[in-house]
Amino acid sequence: MKFAIKKCMIKFTGWPGIFLLPIFFSYSNVSAQAKNYIRYHQLINQAEMHIVLNEFSKAIPFYDTIYHEYDFIFARDCYYATQASVLAGDTSLAFLYLRKCFKQGIRKADIEAAPIIDDLRIYPQWALVMLEYDSLHKMYLGKINVSLRKRIIPIYETEQYYNELSDNATGAKYLPLLLKYKRKNKIYTDSIINIIRSIGHFPGEQEIGIIDSSMYVFDSLTQNYFNPLKGRPYVHTHEYIIIAHYYQMWGTVNYDSLLFKSIANGYLRPQDFAFISDQRSSKKKKNFYTPFVKMYKIFNNKSVPEKKRNYYHDLLNRNRAGIGCSSLEQERLWRERIKWIRGEWKNKNYRIIALD
Repeated sequence: MKFAIKKCMIKFTGWPGIFLLPIFFSYSNVSAQAKNYIRYHQLINQAEMHIVLNEFSKAIPFYDTIYHEYDFIFARDCYYATQASVLAGDTSLAFLYLRKCFKQGIRKADIEAAPIIDDLRIYPQWALVMLEYDSLHKMYLGKINVSLRKRIIPIYETEQYYNELSDNATGAKYLPLLLKYKRKNKIYTDSIINIIRSIGHFPGEQEIGIIDSSMYVFDSLTQNYFNPLKGRPYVHTHEYIIIAHYYQMWGTVNYDSLLFKSIANGYLRPQDFAFISDQRSSKKKKNFYTPFVKMYKIFNNKSVPEKKRNYYHDLLNRNRAGIGCSSLEQERLWRERIKWIRGEWKNKNYRIIALD
């Protein structure tokens, strides 16, 4: 079911002007620690909005705040912060985040292949940081749950293998493979849910580290399976897709409350939670986060009254703010930037921050 892997490219119309969702909000069911990581994602949204607008210097205060307030920083954010700092001319912050990249598991070879980060080679600190790589990488390995990582990666890869089999099946083979995949997915979903209940949170990047393999991951930039070229390492975990597939295969158990606290504590990205949650067929429209699935007909049907579209537009933005997602306007700008980057890449210009 490739829909679950790809970021759907949907055209949105009739939206008001650009705005940023507020950084602070009130949510009665989350702890102080929980509020901090939702705030973390809102700070990231602010920084990335400035990147989308090529205002790199304006992104720096947000990355500086994150660096000094949070011990765990997602690898992708370390990588983009390093690039933004270079383009803004803030070499001090760039080297702080370069070290952080290694502490969060990004490989030395990926950093050395990055065209923007390559600018740091002229500074004496570069050689010193490179000498620290082995010790910083050991710190990364010391923080993650290696045994759980070895358990989860095969679950993800096997689930995706059966997903691909059913996707590519035709004729008489399709239905038997689809039903087989549904049975397998239920087993793997139960495995992930049992792990969550056992350790108390989603086994995301903070728990098992980033995934070196980008197998079966769709890249919105190249519109193909992800290929970590041109200094674009794959710096995520992707096992959340198993639960999204469970809902696409007519699964009915609501895991939202179980997963929500993992956003708040920094174990699950809000975008990933929103994607999982919105696949659930029994979900009410008022609780959606993305303009997909049930929302698709509202946002992409010109016969729907503008007042109704605006109502759901504002509702989705409020829901998104509550979990730390960027606004729909920022998503639209991101998609427009992706189209621009594709053109730049065709012209061999790789000195661009390609936000995923």
